[in-house]
Amino acid sequence: MLWQIKNSCFATFAYGYFQASVVLFLPLYLMQSKGISEGQTIWIPAFFALGMLLFTNPAGLLGDRVGHLLTMRGLALVGGMMVLGFVFLDSYAAMGVAVLVTGATLASISPVSLALQGVSLRPEDYSRGTSIYNTFYALGMLVGPKISAGIFERHGGAMMLYHLVALWVAFIVFSVVFYRDDPAAERRRARFALHRRAES
Repeated sequence: MLWQIKNSCFATFAYGYFQASVVLFLPLYLMQSKGISEGQTIWIPAFFALGMLLFTNPAGLLGDRVGHLLTMRGLALVGGMMVLGFVFLDSYAAMGVAVLVTGATLASISPVSLALQGVSLRPEDYSRGTSIYNTFYALGMLVGPKISAGIFERHGGAMMLYHLVALWVAFIVFSVVFYRDDPAAERRRARFALHRRAES
């Protein structure tokens, strides 16, 4: 069963890892490296939550339309670029926009990955699959802050952000390698094959 839902489990692990790490260390990084005041950092989680609120439902609709795994890959790509942008952004307004887009994309991966799991399993396996899925989410939240703290302490906040970007890149590569886990990918291949036969 784990093999059937491996993309969903990787996605929720990465999100749990990312979420727990960013909540703890992004405000600290902004204060230490970007000169952002403590009062301004209070708004950072609000921007993230606003992005999640605005885009979670559209992301789900997009996943239903074009395929959940393809949607997750696109969300991870855009969100990872936003996280990378924090290293280079100096304007508080620009950082606020980047956090909003990060919330809109990376936070939307979690419900879309759960939907992917739903179309990958038989109904009688949903409960057990969800238990495995939640275990990976909890594991990400458990190990993420510990590893991020070590990187932050030894190499600084920028390197901590780089390693979070690397985590999302790893997910993107994983999702490309195992793209057939999404039933939508098989439907696209079948339509393409039918189109090729019709042309010939």
